[in-house]
Amino acid sequence: LSILLVFICIGYRYFQKIKFYKSLYLAATIAVALLLVVTGHQGGSLTHGSEYLALSHLNPAMEPTKKVITDINRAVVYEDLVQPIINQRCVSCHSNGKKKGGLLLDSYAHLLLGGESGKAIVKGNSKESEFIKLVTLNPGEERAMPPKGKTPLTKEELAIIKWWIDTGADEKKTVAQLKASPEMIVTLTSVSKNDTQPSDENTSVNLPEVASILPEKIDEISSLGLTVVKMTPNSNLLDVRSIIQKKDWNDSKTEKLVQIKDQVYILDLSNTAITNKALTTIGTFKMLRKLDLNGNNISDENFAALKGLQQLEYLNIYNTQISDQSIPTVSSFKNLKKLYLWKSKISAQGIEALKKALPNTDIVGGEENKNT
Repeated sequence: LSILLVFICIGYRYFQKIKFYKSLYLAATIAVALLLVVTGHQGGSLTHGSEYLALSHLNPAMEPTKKVITDINRAVVYEDLVQPIINQRCVSCHSNGKKKGGLLLDSYAHLLLGGESGKAIVKGNSKESEFIKLVTLNPGEERAMPPKGKTPLTKEELAIIKWWIDTGADEKKTVAQLKASPEMIVTLTSVSKNDTQPSDENTSVNLPEVASILPEKIDEISSLGLTVVKMTPNSNLLDVRSIIQKKDWNDSKTEKLVQIKDQVYILDLSNTAITNKALTTIGTFKMLRKLDLNGNNISDENFAALKGLQQLEYLNIYNTQISDQSIPTVSSFKNLKKLYLWKSKISAQGIEALKKALPNTDIVGGEENKNT
């Protein structure tokens, strides 16, 4: 390709009068065009996998449809939940078209086979599984997966894969057979319904326009132990999620997020170590559509500071100390589509009050609420 381009440039400059040059020039130009198509396709396949440039991406109807799970207890954990997550997050770099690290993740057999770094999955032990080690590394580390620029696993997706491995990484067992806890049922259900991802509306061209953030600033925020991903390639809105252990997060780190408060569209601080103090900080994130505070030691104190988040569409206060005292604040979120209340201190009566105040909201409360 390079030689042909040099020939065309030099020939056009010095040899136009030579007999047959025009024919050679035309042939060389056509050859360059064809080579560009071939090398471009190979480059795309090398970067994204052999299926990236297939016709299925031009016609959504040709893409495999996601299985609809009507009863989560009857779902086959690997086939219906684990492999679809891996397909979405990992297979573009770990399939026959692009076998990074010698690792294939496109089937159960390949997943167990592992790659150059060892066994991807150690049945019954997620801590020793190379797959889990790589996806839980700090995003700034060289071996961290996925590579920079790719969307990482959500906390819910990671929790499902770890649970599946720790229960034996069986290919055929269902959720019921693995005796999932009520907490895991909530996680499995949310992932199966795609509740942990931005909605179609969120990822559409109707996303609000906000000021851009310097890449260095995003790297600085990521180094705190977060994944920071743009909602879409052309948007400055951010999906921000904590990925470090609970003991390694604190309110001072939350305060540092104020630097990007006008860009944060999704904030997941579930199962971190934030306290009521952090609620005052989070209350300034006016662009928030999704807020996950699941599993934190927060209560009604300062919860009213969130009242300014009037664009919220998703709120998870599962497994917190939030009680009926905060119902007026929750009731003010008129745009809520999903509200998780399991293991909170909101009573059955409180849930009924919220259903009346928020008739268009899907409110998920558990048995624990009925007895409070």
